[in-house]
Amino acid sequence: MKSRARRILCICAAWFHCCALVGASPRVAGAPSATVNELLRDFSVANVLHHIRYLSKVIGIRPAGSDNEKEAAQYIEGEFSKAGYSAVTQVFGLPGKCHSRNVIAVHPGAGGEHADDVLIIGAHYDSKAPFSPGADDNASGVGVLLELARSLRDHPLPFTVKFVAFGAEEVIDQHPDHHHYGSRYYVSVYRQTGDQAALIIGMVSIDMVGKGPYLHARSMGKGDDFLVQTVLRSARRMGLRATYKRDRGWSDHEPFELIGVPVVWVERRPSPGYHTSGDTYEGINKERLLQAGRLVLHAALTLDHSAVRGRAVRSQKWRR
Repeated sequence: MKSRARRILCICAAWFHCCALVGASPRVAGAPSATVNELLRDFSVANVLHHIRYLSKVIGIRPAGSDNEKEAAQYIEGEFSKAGYSAVTQVFGLPGKCHSRNVIAVHPGAGGEHADDVLIIGAHYDSKAPFSPGADDNASGVGVLLELARSLRDHPLPFTVKFVAFGAEEVIDQHPDHHHYGSRYYVSVYRQTGDQAALIIGMVSIDMVGKGPYLHARSMGKGDDFLVQTVLRSARRMGLRATYKRDRGWSDHEPFELIGVPVVWVERRPSPGYHTSGDTYEGINKERLLQAGRLVLHAALTLDHSAVRGRAVRSQKWRR
């Protein structure tokens, strides 16, 4: 009897030990072999820096509709391909008979009733004309976007992730509303298809994350704040100081928020050299860049799919 009791105690102790390990390192839904912490450690800031350097130093200034912007799109498509994706492009017109394009890579949902629901993670790849090489604005966001795609490639999630590199985000001339062409075009296509399109449950814009000392989760304050709160909660869990800051629609979350999609813009401020020739690779802060990239990754991995889905359905009344 004593021997049997000891065996039972040993089994119970082992069971509680396993529970403690799971609690200490939560597992990604649908991916029992990988924990959130393991995926965060796999996120490579060296890869991000490589992308920033190539976009800002090798290609350089990337105004919307220019040959350099097109070269940047081709580079991004090639990097998606290296990560195992078959990227597609959306071509759209600009004033003056120029064209730009969105570059899109799709990570399908792992299964389940709502695996086709879409989380957009986006970053614009053009830079401000005529002088800015755009290292922080926004090669930093594109670098993080490409590394997120690589990091998540073999890890199933209960929803689909679309990694979108948006063209033509910057204001292109003297007209104050001539901006966000890529994201506005993406949203226009989504709206045209209506109920036939897979539901977009959220949009994360990564824009200027490599320099500024202050980390913000931003929105226009016009829509659902679920993703803002998700990012702020992830920051607290990671020991990062992040605050909410309202904006006027200064990044690619704007058209998504205006149609009822829950959004968040992850950004660091202030950014030295913003929109000038001083926005260079040499000014990128490696640690701040790494923190922002891992923050977005943590938020995506721990996103409450059912909760955000309910909010997205209620806020996109036009789909009904």
